[in-house]
Amino acid sequence: MNNTQEPQTPNSSRKHKGGRPPLTEEQKRTVCKKAYFTVEEAKCVELAADENRMSDSEYMNQMTMNGYVKAPIDPDFAKDFRAAANMAGNLNQLAYQANKAGFSSVAKDMLDLRSRLHGVLDIIYRWI
Repeated sequence: MNNTQEPQTPNSSRKHKGGRPPLTEEQKRTVCKKAYFTVEEAKCVELAADENRMSDSEYMNQMTMNGYVKAPIDPDFAKDFRAAANMAGNLNQLAYQANKAGFSSVAKDMLDLRSRLHGVLDIIYRWI
């Protein structure tokens, strides 16, 4: 190794560190503004933030800037939605096989998948 090259280190800048990318200076929230609440108002803010699975600060920021809160997707809903998407992909593969080899070759699998997909969609419709 010659003197003009820097040695490779485990924390090399070329290595992808993963995780969320850092915010730009314009995106960082660095200014703090105070707001005063009665005890009951503060409880309402805390309850609303908890219901939306947010910190009090994030809840107040969204309400102030947007006038509404866009709550994150419920993890259970996301799990059910992902299951439905996976089953829809499986159904598509079975349809491809049915077109290729005939419906009778995949009929049982399609009917089984159809009933499972129907069950998951019922769960998702209850969320909506």
